[in-house]
Amino acid sequence: LTAFENGKLLTIAYNRADGSEAWRADAGAEKIEKYYEGEGSPAASTPATDGTHIVSYFGSCGLRGYDLKGKELWRHELPPARLPGNFGSGVSPIIVDGVAILVRDTQDGSEIMALDVTSGDVNWHHPGVVVVWYSTRAAWKTPAGTQIVAAGPGRLVAYDVKNGDE
Repeated sequence: LTAFENGKLLTIAYNRADGSEAWRADAGAEKIEKYYEGEGSPAASTPATDGTHIVSYFGSCGLRGYDLKGKELWRHELPPARLPGNFGSGVSPIIVDGVAILVRDTQDGSEIMALDVTSGDVNWHHPGVVVVWYSTRAAWKTPAGTQIVAAGPGRLVAYDVKNGDE
């Protein structure tokens, strides 16, 4: 899970068998995004896993990739998210077909990106896709291949996982 503790953004794993902490990793955020302290957290996003990798997103600093033992595999740095009303970033990444997908909402516009889950290399990226969407994306298997479905204001869009084509 993600956590905000003593000014640090963390990814923490627990052992399923006994609930003991297995590991924790500091995201290393230089600046924390604005958020409402009584109602939110800069660690609101849910990490994604494919059973081999874990990907965490923090609106304050970007995406982090880990193995199951907590070893950091890669970082994809992003500037702190600015959101209308300073509610904080809560969108979560998903992993599908070896790719970590994130649609990042910001006051400056949204962007969708696909990163190789092993290396963190950007497979494709579309900036300025729509103004704030506020939804986690879903994978949709079709005869033509896997698509990422994103719901937005008055619009539902699907992107090809392999190349990002709409």
